[in-house]
Amino acid sequence: VEPAGFGFASMSYVGGNLDSSLQNILTRMLPLCSNYVHVNQFVSSCLGIYECGIVTRTLCEAINKLLQEYLAFVANLNYLLRESGTNGGKSISMSMVYVNSQPSIRTLAVLYQVVSTARGKKGGELLNALQNLMSMHYMGDAKGSEVMSFLLMECAAPYARMMQSWLQRGKIHDPYNEFMIEVTDKRFRESQATFQQRMEWTDWCRVQEEHVLDCLYDVNDQMSSTRN
Repeated sequence: VEPAGFGFASMSYVGGNLDSSLQNILTRMLPLCSNYVHVNQFVSSCLGIYECGIVTRTLCEAINKLLQEYLAFVANLNYLLRESGTNGGKSISMSMVYVNSQPSIRTLAVLYQVVSTARGKKGGELLNALQNLMSMHYMGDAKGSEVMSFLLMECAAPYARMMQSWLQRGKIHDPYNEFMIEVTDKRFRESQATFQQRMEWTDWCRVQEEHVLDCLYDVNDQMSSTRN
């Protein structure tokens, strides 16, 4: 269930009409609050469920780092607001709060799109979805590309370790069914298979198309065109 967004209370509850300029600033800042609640709920739910997969939980850990940076900003802002007007401190207006919130507003907007895209996905399918999101919406966007690159680098690491194990040792450790290769015969998993048995690898494993990285298809197409 997605959390509800934030909006204005009724004028009767506020005790009068809001200043138009203040209302305009708050209208621009409310998505920051809604996006934080949405993203934090997703992270909190997935970190406690192993079935979400290692890639998804690694993504949530990376997102959580960015959320902690946002919370540190809020704590510092709260401190400055307390100090404003006291001991000669400089007063802080809502306009200044809005200006200083711009990086956080942008980051949380990107994270909202990330968790909306990631919901219900895991493994290679999730990595493909995030890469497509970056290519379609954040190329040429410095802040968006920075956030997406960080998240992709972090959550691709466990998938890369699975691929390294498969390529170098022929071993697959994929407890949550996220990798592009699935072992279908337990004898392969238990290292009882031998080359003397003269069996194809497809007798022991199968390709999970939904978890094959799109970049691997691109490499295969390039190799095919080169051979031709």
